[in-house]
Parts: sequence; C-alpha cells; structure tokens
Amino acid sequence: MANVVVFGKSQLATLPTKVYMDSNILISAFFRNHRFHKAASRLLFALLAADTELYLSPFSFSESWWVIILAEYERKYKKKLRTDWLKKNMVFINSCKVIFDKFKKYFDKKVQSGRLQIVDVEKQTVENAYAYMLEFPMMPADSFHLAVMKSKGICAIATADKDFDNIPDQQLQIIAIR
Repeated sequence: MANVVVFGKSQLATLPTKVYMDSNILISAFFRNHRFHKAASRLLFALLAADTELYLSPFSFSESWWVIILAEYERKYKKKLRTDWLKKNMVFINSCKVIFDKFKKYFDKKVQSGRLQIVDVEKQTVENAYAYMLEFPMMPADSFHLAVMKSKGICAIATADKDFDNIPDQQLQIIAIR
C-alpha cells in the first residue's frame, strides 16, 4: 500500500524533492473559508520553503475551475448547481471571472517563479489513466493525476483525498491534509 503521512499530525523526516499537487490542495489553499485552508496553506508553504519541485497538470486546473463555478453558484443562489441548468446558462461562467482571475493570479506567481510546474500530458498518460481507473478502481480525475505523476517520475502527492491511500504501490508517498 501507499505510504500515507498526515501533514501536521505525523512527522515527516524529510520532504520529497518532487510533489504532485492534487487540485483539492489548490482549492483549499486558495479559499480562505475552506475547512482545510490553514493545513493546505501550511503544507504549500513548507513545500516551497524546502525547495520542493511542485507539479500540476491541466486536470488540476480543470477540477479547480469546476469547484470555483460550484462555489460561486452556491454563494449566489444558496443552492447546489445542476449541470443541466449550467449547460443552458453558460453565461454564468462569465460571472465567475473575478474569482477565476484571483485564482489565476494566485498560482501564476508561483508558476512564473519556477516553483510550480505545469506538466504536459501525452497519449500514453491517457492510456495509463484509463488502466489505473479500472485496475484500482478510482475516480477518472484521480486516475489522471496518478498517470501524470508516474509519467514524470513523481512519487509523492499532496492531497486531502483518501482516494490514493489504497493504491498498492509502496513507493507512492501521500502527504495528506485531513
């Protein structure tokens, strides 16, 4: 099984040199009212202070943007978003521009500083994601995160999910906030 360390509750001997950032860490660090905001911010700060190479994929941003849309809809209308409504009212996405711009600015600084890298996704990564989704089984987005990590030789992921905990890979290190 994967090696799970809960950040702040378990002692990390050393931080890994490369860490893939799950989108829930991005969202938690960005939204000040998120229940994991403090833990995600501390983790992100610790990783940056340790000169850890941090990696994201396009999937990280896609998932984050979706969460922003859901949060803005819920904030504005005080109810859960229905995707059929959104498909008929795509202009709503434009009403999220202010928060999208803040999110982009927050992470652009880190990407431009070279502290956060966005990795490309090749066809083989898609094939591997499909295989992981069925083999473990896991959610499609998580299978993409795992495939991207493995394709880039990254053995550690920072996440708030338990979805990676049961992956039978002793080399996989999970730095969790929970």
